[in-house]
Amino acid sequence: MAAALLGSLGHLDTTHSLSNPRVTLDGDTAHLEGIMACQHLPREDHSRHVLMTNRYDVDLARQGQVWVIRHLTVDNAWTEGDPSVLAGI
Repeated sequence: MAAALLGSLGHLDTTHSLSNPRVTLDGDTAHLEGIMACQHLPREDHSRHVLMTNRYDVDLARQGQVWVIRHLTVDNAWTEGDPSVLAGI
């Protein structure tokens, strides 16, 4: 997943900030809900941008010493700016 994101987002300067995380643990499974604020700017032109706030709903499972995402739903709450900044992703 990281390699795919780096390949598709490599032309952008981005920030992502998670707030209001709520985690429910149940043995080797977990559920996470949170709000993700995202900022994307073309690396060569910071005069254009797109800002978004998304609700994340994530199901996770423990595999050995790490937690892996089993299911992820991203629900956009609002967007501001130029959505074409994300073209080609």
